[in-house]
Amino acid sequence: MFSHFTPDTVALLTSVQSSAIQDWAAAEPAASPMLKAIMEVAVARKLLDLASMGERDPERLRKAAVSEVMFSTPVENACGNDRVGPVPSRSVHRARPE
Repeated sequence: MFSHFTPDTVALLTSVQSSAIQDWAAAEPAASPMLKAIMEVAVARKLLDLASMGERDPERLRKAAVSEVMFSTPVENACGNDRVGPVPSRSVHRARPE
């Protein structure tokens, strides 16, 4: 679990998270608000994990956070919001053709 952080560490993590999300948002301008929220959570978790292991270098934290959000962007397709188009519905409750 996460350890307690000093106010300076919280300020560092907040700054790095904002920077990483801005970088991602610039690369994904058509992202939905839901996807942006998902990415914010993914970045925050990654930063908290790294900080709890003692990482405090802003550049290493930012790079790790950016790699997390770049890795996570397939979630956009799962949400049906990618640029190719929505994911087709495959409901198991759809009536069968007679």
